Amino acid sequence: MLIVNKISQFQKERKLFQQHFVAALKIDTLIKSKIERGEHPAKRTHLVATAKILSADKTELLTFWFADKII
Repeated sequence: MLIVNKISQFQKERKLFQQHFVAALKIDTLIKSKIERGEHPAKRTHLVATAKILSADKTELLTFWFADKII
């Protein structure tokens, strides 16, 4: 769950509350919680939007996402 840890790190660094984050992604809080627990896969489209919201490197997030798929 490398991608989840990385997103959480970016979210904390930018002091972005979960409610604002899920609203910007247009997903439900429950879905985000399931993604964090590994019960629901993160979608590539969400990662691209996440990178934009968090001002993070899209390539870096996608690298972690692909790594999670291999593990």
